[in-house]
Amino acid sequence: MLVKSRTRFTCFWGSPKAAFQPVLEHSIFKAALNRGAKLVWMPRLDIAHEINARRLSFTAAEAGAATEGLPPLGPWNRQLITMWLRAMENNFAPVADWLP
Repeated sequence: MLVKSRTRFTCFWGSPKAAFQPVLEHSIFKAALNRGAKLVWMPRLDIAHEINARRLSFTAAEAGAATEGLPPLGPWNRQLITMWLRAMENNFAPVADWLP
């Protein structure tokens, strides 16, 4: 499984595909795909830094958990997490049987 994360740095290249183009075209990458590896795109979660600052899991942040000194995420951001988790499940579906 080859996972590509749509992080903030990809915005400098205009699109995630453009950012990863050198990797996608590399002979080692192509050889891995030819041997059966599957490419999985990890969707971007713009509020990941907010979750990290609270030291919460994605599901705890989605449920509205709070940590000392920081309020829980608001309903809009919790919905973003819900949509991200759904996109993660869809994107990783082709390799779900490879995962524990």
